[in-house]
Amino acid sequence: MQEDARMEEMERVEQDLMLLSQAMRFPLTPAIAAAISRRLDEATPYEPQPARPWQLALAGIATIAVLAAAMIGSIAPARDAVADFFDRINIFETEQPITELPTDITGRPVTLEEAKASLDFAIKLPTYPEDLDPRRVLFQEFDLEFGPSKAVVMFFTHPNGTPFLLLETNVRVGKGIPADGVVTARFVSDFGSEAYWIEGAHTVQYYDEQGDVILESVRVTGENTLIWDENGLVARLEGDLSQEEAVKIAQSLH
Repeated sequence: MQEDARMEEMERVEQDLMLLSQAMRFPLTPAIAAAISRRLDEATPYEPQPARPWQLALAGIATIAVLAAAMIGSIAPARDAVADFFDRINIFETEQPITELPTDITGRPVTLEEAKASLDFAIKLPTYPEDLDPRRVLFQEFDLEFGPSKAVVMFFTHPNGTPFLLLETNVRVGKGIPADGVVTARFVSDFGSEAYWIEGAHTVQYYDEQGDVILESVRVTGENTLIWDENGLVARLEGDLSQEEAVKIAQSLH
């Protein structure tokens, strides 16, 4: 009986709630879409305004700052670059103790014809002075991760009796200039893609594709040196020659 009485009481409460909800008045739902459309119609059309001079100046300064940051970030912190032959030849100061490095140039003795057959580029020979033939030829090859790097070293004797060598390669070659500033590297204008004349003892070294020095290639030379890049061919002429004579020999390569 008590259970039946509770059920009847709950039904009456439910009916009262339904009647109460029907008697209540709720506010109308606002017409949001219509209101937004009306506000857009009333808004003033946007007209682009030309940038003011000070705004253009700030934009230019910001652009220059971004480019400068990119250039600074691209400089290898391990060396102070004095010259860059389009990322192929670097002349830079070095802290290497040159007294502890080898002085002899190494390579496998070959004939000139064998060297021509082993290289991926054509060897150029000097036509000045006349009748100048290599008395000795060395073939250099460094087996790197990205493939072999090759070079040919040709030894000549100038008609005045001065020995000199000519090295040709398509590998990045560098001249390490001692940090004490004794050695001078002078730019040679109107010759090759870019050329430099170096006097005094300095290191010679090759680089791999990552810009790291190939340790077995490092040596010291005290000979005057002309180093240049021309259409991807990197050449180096070393000997007790004047700059004028070295340039004449280099320009005669054919």
